[in-house]
Amino acid sequence: NRINIGEDNEDLTNATIHYNHIHDYSLFAPITEPANCAKAGYIEYTCAFGETHREILPALPHDYTSGEKVVAPTCTEEGYTCTLCAQCGNVKDKHSFVPAAGHKMVLVPAVAPGCTNPGLTAGTQCEHCQLVGVAQRPVTPLGHNMVESIAVKPTCTEPGLTAGSHCERCQMVGIAQTEVPATGHSFADGVCTACGEPECTPGDLTSDGNINSLDGLLLMRYLNGWDVNIAAEAAMDVNGDGNVNSLDGLMLMRYLNGWDVTLG
Repeated sequence: NRINIGEDNEDLTNATIHYNHIHDYSLFAPITEPANCAKAGYIEYTCAFGETHREILPALPHDYTSGEKVVAPTCTEEGYTCTLCAQCGNVKDKHSFVPAAGHKMVLVPAVAPGCTNPGLTAGTQCEHCQLVGVAQRPVTPLGHNMVESIAVKPTCTEPGLTAGSHCERCQMVGIAQTEVPATGHSFADGVCTACGEPECTPGDLTSDGNINSLDGLLLMRYLNGWDVNIAAEAAMDVNGDGNVNSLDGLMLMRYLNGWDVTLG
């Protein structure tokens, strides 16, 4: 049958007409929230017209089949033996209570301040739960304590150092020391006027008045770490630069092999 609505009936003209329809839930996959022992679950269906329908899933019973568990006391809470749900951890049947252990306060050592790093005062805390008893407080850095780095006077054969400064606590350098070259020997009447070293001929390590292969052998052994007895140690400085090293060995070998080199 058809229903005719005239223009003179405004209420019917503006009305929304609903038609009965059958829900079709096959277009959308259902949304499932599984039930557990703490709460119920559901399966939610959505029909083709967007309406939803839920089927409630009853909450599950607790699972107390895992046996008893001993809960140790803490500093502030008592311990006990109980039965726990294996699924949600629900507790039942508490018994065999053990009093709370109480805090065990121990010393937290002080930290000494450095020149630039702050320190800490001593404090206390519980060795079990780390509860702070006496809080540590920061200690202001000490700052640098600069002292003089003493100058080292050079000798005939050893270099020296200029004066400088450094922190006596952390050794930070304020004014860097620089090397002063060795002065070298100053001979007069066959003796060094500075150190008393007898004047010798460069390369004549045996002080026998000759420069030969024996002198070369002694110098090579000395440079290679051998414990050798050298009559004139100053003679090992073949090139006269105040140091005894491989350059002296090279120069002496060249001299012994006929090269035109000047010793000393």
